[in-house]
Amino acid sequence: MGLLRSREFLMKDAYSFDVNEHEAMKSYHKMVGVYHDIFSDLRIPYVKAVADSGDIGGSLSHEWHYLHASGEDTVFTCSHSECGNVSNIEKTLSVPETIVECETESRFLQVGEVEYIKVVYPKDRHFDINLLKHKYPKIQEIRHTPESYTVVEDSRVSPHGLPMVLSEEGEVCFECKSGKLFKKRAIEVGHTFYLGTKYSNPLGLTAKVPEGDKLVERDVVMGCYGIGLSRIIASIAEITRDSQGFVWPRIISPWNVTVVESNTLSEDPSEIYDSLNKAQVDYRQDNRTNVNMGRKISHSNMIGIPLSIILGKKFPLIEIEIRGKRYGEDLAWKQLYHTKSFEWHVSTHGGVEKHLVDKDGLIAVLQALLIDM
Repeated sequence: MGLLRSREFLMKDAYSFDVNEHEAMKSYHKMVGVYHDIFSDLRIPYVKAVADSGDIGGSLSHEWHYLHASGEDTVFTCSHSECGNVSNIEKTLSVPETIVECETESRFLQVGEVEYIKVVYPKDRHFDINLLKHKYPKIQEIRHTPESYTVVEDSRVSPHGLPMVLSEEGEVCFECKSGKLFKKRAIEVGHTFYLGTKYSNPLGLTAKVPEGDKLVERDVVMGCYGIGLSRIIASIAEITRDSQGFVWPRIISPWNVTVVESNTLSEDPSEIYDSLNKAQVDYRQDNRTNVNMGRKISHSNMIGIPLSIILGKKFPLIEIEIRGKRYGEDLAWKQLYHTKSFEWHVSTHGGVEKHLVDKDGLIAVLQALLIDM
């Protein structure tokens, strides 16, 4: 479709400013909770992955992804249910099931003021210095050969080694030491960063904080939070589309219900529109006179509207055609169906689920169906 590679990119940015690390971490976790709420409301399954902060910096960050084959990012997930670790490829640590003798290569790195290490790793694997930052936060590349150094081997070279090459699918999760890693393509739609004082310190951004009976000037501790609005729309379109068109979750669909009147309708349907308006159902009536009913339904399906209702010859029974996907297992419409007090029939024709509902139960059924979408 090309939507994921569109030239326009709309992003929402937010920033937090706190007087100490404890409050800053509270703000960070509060925003992470907000992101969970946002992505849960959007209904599409997502993952929060431990991520490398990259050029933006900071000591902690998470990427928010939709897992899908069209994604350009790679994340690893742990198979162990009690671990469940998810991380992007730059932050995934792994160990081999068994150590196999292999050809190695090495390089020198500086890890302190006058401390150096020589890392040894398999020649056929991609070395990534960032994977060693959990052990050596100040690690950096050097061009010279130090006079003294400590040898550090990769976990594929020595059972006492450290992970320092990019992980591969099937290796053992370093976090739990038991689960297998699965590699998946992903679409990044958000990123949250704990920045600490990376920016506030060089900019001189401080706050006066009471300590005892005096005010003490402290660096402000920051966090930043980005979510790709246009990318979310494009991602959901890519993930949910089918041969008929888009299939939007209710919360972001252009509208929720399309109303179509058949030319066989012989009664005044005004009460139906009054009921829809009173219940604040987000609907549109397709009143085009030069388009037949079948094409109107087809167009509604192509746009991705969750439900279509047809007012026709069976009135006061009203047909509801299902387009939207359902999310979750405890479906609201089934609970209502088992306790119904009005005429309501459910059938499937040509793979399309249809509900035939008495007008007195229309609003309750529409609301229950939409809750699941």
